[in-house]
Amino acid sequence: KIYRYLNCLHAITYQSVSIELDDMQIENEFIDVLNLLTKEEVERLVPMDNKMRDCMVGWLGIEAISFLKHDSVAGKFVAHSLMDSLKDLRGIAGNHHDLFIQDRANS
Repeated sequence: KIYRYLNCLHAITYQSVSIELDDMQIENEFIDVLNLLTKEEVERLVPMDNKMRDCMVGWLGIEAISFLKHDSVAGKFVAHSLMDSLKDLRGIAGNHHDLFIQDRANS
């Protein structure tokens, strides 16, 4: 799930400026073509509208916590680093989106 969610976050972030992704609908191609989401995940994600990126980061956080609980090797440092990285990722994805909307890079 972490792999799918991370790639889905990237796809959602860059969708407005990617020729390949721009015409794709989350409800269809993200399930059938990209294999990034299940039908059930799409049903939960689409109502989030402009907060889909935040939702994906939240899902990544849930999966990261689940991983850390089941991985006896991961210590506190790994947990803190992972959560800091997710926090940074949320900010970076938001900044990219804001930049693309402001500058209309693909227009």
